[in-house]
Amino acid sequence: MRSVYENKVCYLSSMHKKERAIAPAFEKFLGCKVVPVDINTDLFGTFAGEIERTLSPYACAKEKCIRGLNLGNGVLGIANEGSFGPDPSFPFVPADFEILYFIDRDLEFDLMLSKSFPQTNFSGKSIPTLEELAVFADQVLFPSHALVLRPHRLQDSRFIFKGIRDAGELRSVFQKCLELSSDGLVWVETDMRAHMNPTRMKNIEALSNEMAVRLAAPCPSCKTPGWGVVKKMPGLLCKMCEAPTELIKSEIYGCCKCKHQEELENYEQKAEPDFCPFCNP
Repeated sequence: MRSVYENKVCYLSSMHKKERAIAPAFEKFLGCKVVPVDINTDLFGTFAGEIERTLSPYACAKEKCIRGLNLGNGVLGIANEGSFGPDPSFPFVPADFEILYFIDRDLEFDLMLSKSFPQTNFSGKSIPTLEELAVFADQVLFPSHALVLRPHRLQDSRFIFKGIRDAGELRSVFQKCLELSSDGLVWVETDMRAHMNPTRMKNIEALSNEMAVRLAAPCPSCKTPGWGVVKKMPGLLCKMCEAPTELIKSEIYGCCKCKHQEELENYEQKAEPDFCPFCNP
């Protein structure tokens, strides 16, 4: 079936080359061209902290999308926002939480998708020596993934060094930060900007594929694009005792515009007793 977005332009609010992750999916599944808009998204806040983030990740993604659309004077817009912290299921493991926000001003609907990815090198550490720096850099996939350095406890944007991907530059910047440090420590963290972090770029690509596939699916009621899973319902029955478990029993599909919903239940599959609160308390 031909996509309603074929040969159309979708404006992307990004200054960090995210079109590399988003454009292929929109071209493959929708026949839609993604065009980056020249917008300074750092104004919404930075990972290194020199500009404070005042909006929630969801609100930030939406605001980015709106501003990009206004600058491009277009109908279709998309924006991404990422945040990093403990994995919801495993608090001691870091996770990459990505959001994609899409606006169609012609059909008058928004679509937001989000996903938590365990694949991330997100980390930061106070480091006193070049030897410890080398160990940390190896652990966080340097030099394919960039680093950010600054003197420990010195909150001065003039001395934040981003996008470090060269071993010689890393040592030089470390020594400079060490000289400026009041306690003999340098704060070193992963550069989480998409164009400096291939792992994050792959996560954005994966979510972009999900977004494009969903935009290719029309609502069975009003035909608006974006038909897809809006909620997952637990309660899959145990194959041993038939008691409900926390595993997914059904998925609720919904429309972005008319709010029509349908439930698709997994009638055939049953949960293993290992996941049953009665068989395996």
